[in-house]
Amino acid sequence: MSNPAGAKGGATKGKLILIAVLAAVLVGVIVSNLSTGEESAAPAAASEQAAAAPASTPAVAPSQASPEPVPSGPFREFAEDVEWPQVTLEDATKYDPLAVPAWAGPPPPSDVGTGREFSEEQIAEINDAENAIIFVSGNRRVALIGTQEFHVGDMIGGMKISDISSRGIVLSDPE
Repeated sequence: MSNPAGAKGGATKGKLILIAVLAAVLVGVIVSNLSTGEESAAPAAASEQAAAAPASTPAVAPSQASPEPVPSGPFREFAEDVEWPQVTLEDATKYDPLAVPAWAGPPPPSDVGTGREFSEEQIAEINDAENAIIFVSGNRRVALIGTQEFHVGDMIGGMKISDISSRGIVLSDPE
């Protein structure tokens, strides 16, 4: 691995100047975000003056009140003190982060048939049928071909109905 002619490696004068400028900017940002004693002392002094004011002084109307002080610190207005949720030990031990959520679990059990087997004549009737109706509603899946009603699990000519959907009937080898 050789450097091309004219290309310098390592720290150059320009790179060192750039690093110094960036370091100075970083220090400036950090210093400007840190709270100083003067900022935190000002609201405390204002509250002491308000407490020491005589009772005859009229109260300031909300419309004339000064805006709420911005919280000091590196996060300023983004810092919000909110109570942590309280979780009981029982709820914490019941929670399983690796459990499959209910929406991603297996589908509900479908309407399983009786596992009936159809004869050759019934299969011929199925082949000659001119109409077929497939009924899919929640867990219930029924196919009506000709005059025969079919459910998941029924056997047709040595094949098992493994699924009935709006697209048709799925046959598979019996296991």
